[in-house]
Amino acid sequence: MEIIHERAKLRLMDNTDVETLFSIVEGNRDIWAYLISKMDSVQDMQQYVQKAIKGYGRGTQIPFIVVDQQSNKIVGSTRLYNISVEDKTVELGQTWYHPSVQRTSINTECKYMLLQYAFEKLHMLRVQIKTDARNEKAQRAIERLGAVKEII
Repeated sequence: MEIIHERAKLRLMDNTDVETLFSIVEGNRDIWAYLISKMDSVQDMQQYVQKAIKGYGRGTQIPFIVVDQQSNKIVGSTRLYNISVEDKTVELGQTWYHPSVQRTSINTECKYMLLQYAFEKLHMLRVQIKTDARNEKAQRAIERLGAVKEII
């Protein structure tokens, strides 16, 4: 599965992505600061990817690789997860990018494509976009989409 827009392309994550994804994280540890999983080795990334693929197989998540259309390079990852067909809800997140594409149109396009996919293809009624309370950059990016902030 691929979802394509002007600047970004989303495609399903697979095992061949492990090395490239780890190379992005390895040189840029701060992009992993707000995510739950530890990412200290290629093996950690392998486990991260395997867990995502298993979740896809169970129908609970759809993990994507983000490709920059200008360079045709992998620049990060995002996903739809905690999919509930019964409740028609899904969460959008676990998103991280190489610093070279942070604060570019790529994140906005990816969020737009995932929202469109969730509502139009999966027929969801609610999409939650979660971020760590300390991650102010991500919060601002979400606000630019017009999302309504809920505080629990």
